[in-house]
Amino acid sequence: MKRIKAHLEANQPDRVEEFMAGAKEAFKWITANFDEFSFFLPESFDAENTIVLSYYEEGDATPTFVYWMDGLKGVLV
Repeated sequence: MKRIKAHLEANQPDRVEEFMAGAKEAFKWITANFDEFSFFLPESFDAENTIVLSYYEEGDATPTFVYWMDGLKGVLV
């Protein structure tokens, strides 16, 4: 989150306050359900890069993945 916040401060300063408020709520939700998550690191194992979370909802056979929207880059194919 620190890298995303720094990127937003440099490129979209009007977005920082909303991002931090959402991050605070997400952090509460993640810590309350911590044991339910699986964590995925990038191939480089750089935990400072990004960590993707996944969890299973009750009755679902496929996981739900959690990403930080502000940390994603779009790629046109």
